[in-house]
Amino acid sequence: MKPTIIHGPQGCGKTSRATEIKAAFGAQRVVDDWRPGIALVPGDIALTNCEPPFGVAASVVPFGEVVNGLC
Repeated sequence: MKPTIIHGPQGCGKTSRATEIKAAFGAQRVVDDWRPGIALVPGDIALTNCEPPFGVAASVVPFGEVVNGLC
């Protein structure tokens, strides 16, 4: 599974729901406050308030879509 980058505005709930997101994606590790240039490995979930494109080989998902999938 390639890394997944979840982006959304600061304060939207990415960090507070990190454990739930990790379980839903079957991820091995959550990288909170990720910035382009920080290495990601397969199975990682990166949480960021940066805007795409990121220039990395990863799936990119807006936080709003993640929340809809968790409800």
